[in-house]
Amino acid sequence: MAFSIVNLCLVLGLLNECSGNEKGETSLLARMIDRSVERPADQQLTEQIKSELCSATPKLGRLFHVRSPAGRYKYDLDEARHACAEQGATLASYHQLYEAWQDGLDYCACGWLSDGTARYPTQISRRGCGGVGINDCEWLTQYDAWCFRALSFCD
Repeated sequence: MAFSIVNLCLVLGLLNECSGNEKGETSLLARMIDRSVERPADQQLTEQIKSELCSATPKLGRLFHVRSPAGRYKYDLDEARHACAEQGATLASYHQLYEAWQDGLDYCACGWLSDGTARYPTQISRRGCGGVGINDCEWLTQYDAWCFRALSFCD
């Protein structure tokens, strides 16, 4: 039987971390699943699945947008790197942004990426936000940041 990442995260009781849910909406479910893994065979399977998830390429984690406390589009590239580091993350790669876009991410705000470009993902074409896809930002020298934090249980 094939498992999706969400199903594997449910099995491991890690849905909050895998989905980036910070509000704890699934924390009760996650705790129940964690408690169900009590038998040695289940623990061994859990460790095997964690090992597979942690060695996955590309890395599994959460992509998120960071805006400067000073307002929209206030980071140069180095400041964006620092802002992500303060969140325990790194600047996201183009591939990570693309994967998030394929999963439905739509956010009309430019952010720096690890390759030194600034881009934003859109699912629908709308006025002021460009076309569908990963759009380039080339009109300013400061933007927000796209950050990526790997799953913490892999540390």
